[in-house]
Amino acid sequence: MTARRMTAAAWVAVMAAGLLGVEARAGLVQVLSRADLAGNDLIDWGTLGSNGDLVSNPVEATSAGGLRATVSKRAANGDFQVLVQGATNGWAGNFSPGETVLWTNNYPDAAPNAITMDFASGVAGVGMNFQQANALATFTAEMAAFDAAGGLLGVFSATGASNANNDGSAVFLGLKSTEANIHRVVFYLTAAPFNYIGSYGVNQVSLLRPAAAVPEPSAIVSAALGALLIAGGRLVARGRRAG
Repeated sequence: MTARRMTAAAWVAVMAAGLLGVEARAGLVQVLSRADLAGNDLIDWGTLGSNGDLVSNPVEATSAGGLRATVSKRAANGDFQVLVQGATNGWAGNFSPGETVLWTNNYPDAAPNAITMDFASGVAGVGMNFQQANALATFTAEMAAFDAAGGLLGVFSATGASNANNDGSAVFLGLKSTEANIHRVVFYLTAAPFNYIGSYGVNQVSLLRPAAAVPEPSAIVSAALGALLIAGGRLVARGRRAG
C-alpha cells in the first residue's frame, strides 16, 4: 500500500511500529525556526474562516502564492475549527497574538490524530508552530515527509511547552530539503498529558517553494534578436509587395 492510499490514522500506526528510527534521506534536515526555514510562501488558516468557524474535513487550502494543499484528518473526528490567538472565545495559548490557529477540534481525544497535507506540487520546506490544547504541560510533536511516490523521506520531532502566555513561544517544527521533493507531510502528537494527544493546534504553514526559472541573459538576447529578424523580414516582404 502506498502513502497516497493510506489514511492519516494508518500512518500514525505505522510510525508507532518503528518508523521513528528511520534515518532521513540525504538532503532532508530538521529546522527549528521560521528564520531557518527561510520560506517564500505560506498558508494562512484565516483564509478558511473567522474565529470560531468550523472547517470541513478534508478541506482545500491555497497558499498566498497559489499552491493548493488538501488538509485532512480522521474522518470520524469531524470538522476542524479555526480560532484566533488571544481573541474572545478564541485560542488562549502561546501562539503570537492575533494568529489564526487550525485546531483538530477534538476534546478530549486520547487517540493519535494526525493531520495530513497533500501538496499539488512538491515543496522544499514545510514548517509551523504547534501547541497541545487544554493542558498546561509539555508535549511532543512529530512530522513525517513523503515524496511523490509515497516514499518516506524522514520523520522529525520537537518537544514543546503548552501555556497561556500569548507570547509566540509555541514550539516550531519544520523540514527542509535540498530539492522540491516533499509532496506530503503528516504531523501529530506522540506524547501529551491526560487525554489530549489528539487535541492540538497549528498556526500558519511556512513553505519553501522552488523559484521560478529565470532565463539566462544570452537566451534573452537570442530571443530578442530572433524577434527583430522576424519583424525585419516582414517589413522587407511588405516593401517588395508595395514596389
